[in-house]
Amino acid sequence: TESVTVTGENTLTIDIANATNSNANGPTDPKAIWSESAIATTLTFDCDVSMANSVTPNQFKGVSVISTATAGSIIEFAEGRTLNIGGTSTTSFWGLGEVHVNGDITGSQGILLGADAKVNFGSSTSDVSGYTGQVNLEANSDLTLNANGTNIASSKIQVNASPCTLTLDSENVITPDQIRVSRNVGQAFVLDMNINANQTLKAVWLRGDGSILNLNIDPSVTDVSFWANNAEWHANAVFNINGFQEGVVKFGSNDSSLNGGAYLANIQIDGAAPSEPLALEPSTGKLYYESTLSVKDHAAFEFSVYPNPVKSELNINTNVELQNATIYNLIGKTVLNIEQPLKRINVSNLNTGIYILTLTSN
Repeated sequence: TESVTVTGENTLTIDIANATNSNANGPTDPKAIWSESAIATTLTFDCDVSMANSVTPNQFKGVSVISTATAGSIIEFAEGRTLNIGGTSTTSFWGLGEVHVNGDITGSQGILLGADAKVNFGSSTSDVSGYTGQVNLEANSDLTLNANGTNIASSKIQVNASPCTLTLDSENVITPDQIRVSRNVGQAFVLDMNINANQTLKAVWLRGDGSILNLNIDPSVTDVSFWANNAEWHANAVFNINGFQEGVVKFGSNDSSLNGGAYLANIQIDGAAPSEPLALEPSTGKLYYESTLSVKDHAAFEFSVYPNPVKSELNINTNVELQNATIYNLIGKTVLNIEQPLKRINVSNLNTGIYILTLTSN
């Protein structure tokens, strides 16, 4: 293997000013950074780098292409340095090797991962709060997002061909307005999305007939939240959850999410139909098995009574409507039974002693 380092305290500005190709967005088109070694090479930029094309965009003529020619090659942007993705158009990643962005990331232009590209966009020390570009993924591309607790405020993640992989390694690393797995009915695209930390996401587009989002959730994750997603899911699209844990995945804030629950039919567990029906918790929108929610509903019956001891009126404080209140003595005999009791029970006619109160809700 070979190693080459570009270092300095000034910013290296890369400007493709005269791209003339009709589609300068591929591995054979004008390059901003090109590692063409026939053997595995690590090219490190230990300086700030700015992608700043000034060419007028026209069918991708303003695209900055970062590419490797050989499997095992790496283009690396060093920790403690800044990569600015600006200029007039997208920065595109191609090639058989990998790109590692280990420093901070700024700019507002999008990135595109070409076929077979593998990019680690940010590390555990990266500040990504200054980056707002959108993300585009081609077939067999593999993008990992990581940061130091900061967040990419992107307009969208868009799948242009499939399959492709997106890995979210740090908490809330990106909050795209839309995750577009497919944009129209003819796009049966597949996105594998690895969730390795808690995430707050928004809309998911599954417009394609047969399109699939595989949500692969690490066991340590406790919260993956989405918007309500009341539209944009084709009847034959699949939202598949691998590593499903009840109460972790959430849609909106109540059980009216997922188009009033209609899209629950699109959800699979570990690549197959759920072993029992799924449901959204009414008060939170969290995804559970329906049978679990039934048990939770019973467990939610909370009450308190006062005063205790009582002389005349016993007050009942509860969060549900009561169907029945029954008082027993210590030998199990019913001494008072009231149907649909109010919040107070008159016990002044009972003899002094110890009694048992049971409450039944609807």
